[in-house]
Amino acid sequence: MPFAALVMNFVVLTAALSSANTNLYLCTRMLHSLAGHGYAPHWTAKLSKGGVPRNALLLSAAGLLVATALSAAQGNAAYLVLFGLSIFGALAVWILILVTHLAFRRTRAAAGLPLPKVRLRGAPVTAIAAILFLAAILVSTAFIDDLAVAWWAGVPFFIVLSAIYFAVGRKSRGGLRHAPIADESSA
Repeated sequence: MPFAALVMNFVVLTAALSSANTNLYLCTRMLHSLAGHGYAPHWTAKLSKGGVPRNALLLSAAGLLVATALSAAQGNAAYLVLFGLSIFGALAVWILILVTHLAFRRTRAAAGLPLPKVRLRGAPVTAIAAILFLAAILVSTAFIDDLAVAWWAGVPFFIVLSAIYFAVGRKSRGGLRHAPIADESSA
């Protein structure tokens, strides 16, 4: 086929642009949602007359432009750093979700409330097993040449985000630790 390379380039370019568009949308909506709950600057929660979170969109687009500029200037090195950050972030977030689930179950039981109607099968054993598997994957990235960047880029990034949260976020909301646990049967 004489046009096979052209067709494949079109498919790859279309997939890349679709992915970029999806991620821009998700980042914008996540930033808007976080701002609405006090976890991001309040100015990113404001909507335009048409209901578009324009400020969040502009900030997200700026991040996309920075990533594009880094990629153009640094090539594969920038990709590996961003990829490492995303791997570290994804694994750390899932570990935190599972730890939060375990804490939720413990707090609910301490309050004398029954287990929620929707439950993780085999919990807490499955949650603990998942945490251990995810932690093993995260640790293994330190020993893979192209993924070791997940540690030297991810750890400082996670520390900075945590410091910002504890310095600014919790103070502005007074912490969420004291929020009441609702009983489903009363809802």
